[in-house]
Order: sequence, then structure tokens, then C-alpha cells
Amino acid sequence: MTKTYQQADQTILDSITEIIREHHTLLDASDATFEVLFVSDIDKDGEIHQALACHGYPAAATVKIHSLPLRALGLGDFLITVDAATWASLSTAERTALLDHELCHVEAIENDGDFEHDDLGRPKLRLRKHDWQLGGFVGIAKRHHNRALEVQAVKRCKTEGGQFFWDFDVPRLAAVGS
Repeated sequence: MTKTYQQADQTILDSITEIIREHHTLLDASDATFEVLFVSDIDKDGEIHQALACHGYPAAATVKIHSLPLRALGLGDFLITVDAATWASLSTAERTALLDHELCHVEAIENDGDFEHDDLGRPKLRLRKHDWQLGGFVGIAKRHHNRALEVQAVKRCKTEGGQFFWDFDVPRLAAVGS
């Protein structure tokens, strides 16, 4: 298979700009700039397959803050890379949620209400970690039940997130007459 990259079209860049304006006001105020790349893994038959990974796991998208040398070369302040195969399978609403998720990772650094800037006068940025991260093994959960840290982590998410995240565990009433 051959991994290929393609720049996002203007429609996607405009969508991201709108998401930033609507939901990421500090990032918007910082005047941070960005690029978007799509990555594909194309097989010999021309079919597109999952190509993007993060920490060894398939990823729908990733975000990276550009280094000072890359900014000096004229690149933006951060890069969003999107897996083309995943993108093709998403609805418009899911695509918006994915881009919004990646933008949540990017924070402009403030000090006493002013944005910090690098030597080029560009806003200093940092990556924000997820509010929660789950990982575990089914075998460990089966063997150790509530003593397993992965089971405890899932239960904490359920307790802290409640029905907002876990609505699939609410009993459903059978349809009347069925």
C-alpha cells in the first residue's frame, strides 16, 4: 500500500474557521493559523484504507503544534491530519464533531490576559490532553472484575459522566402493541 497526503479543500478550512469562531474563542482571539492534511493508504486496486495512527492505535485525526523552525518556513501554527478513509465514512455532523475534537486539543497560552508569543510573533500554543482516556484488556476485566484498574476507570466515567455518556445502559420500554 502507498501512503499519500493531500491538502484539505477550502470548504473544510472554512468549516474549521467557523468552529474556531463559534467554540474556541481564545484560539480565535490568538490569531493562530493552521493547515489540514488528509492521509490515505491506497492499495494496488485503488481502494483507500485507514492510514492514520496515534500511539499505535487507528486514529480518525490528529493535531500537532508546529515547531518554531516550521513556522519560520511559513507554515501555520498547528496541523490537523485527517484519515481520509475514516472521513469518507462520517456524516457531516460527525465530521464537525471530529474537527471540533481536534481543536479542543489546541490551547493558546495566556499570561495575565495577554497571549504569549514566540520569537516570530506567533501565538504560543500547547496541546491539551483528553479529559479522560480509557485503555484496558478484556481478559484482565474478566479475571479481576472490580479489582481491575480498567474496570474502575470505566465505572468512574459512568459515575462522573452519567447518562450523558452512557445512555445505552438505560432500560428501554418495549413499544406498545409489539
